[in-house]
Amino acid sequence: MVKAIRVHEYGTPEVMKWEDVEIGEPKSGEIKVKIKAIGVNFLDIYMRKGLVHEFTPPLPYTPGDVEKFSWFLLFSQILELVMRF
Repeated sequence: MVKAIRVHEYGTPEVMKWEDVEIGEPKSGEIKVKIKAIGVNFLDIYMRKGLVHEFTPPLPYTPGDVEKFSWFLLFSQILELVMRF
């Protein structure tokens, strides 16, 4: 179990809640990475306010998903290179 800020409804910063989150074990082809800190940018603020639905994940969600997606792409590329050898 890890801690994460979760958004369950759109609104002001008060809608963000510090919660326990179960992340489970990695599936085949995945790895688990420990991230100690993550940035939040203006897209995260607009998503929390409900202003950019085309980029907002389904509720509840954890802000900072843009950065997580970048990490996923990076590690996917690394795994692809490792699997070649």
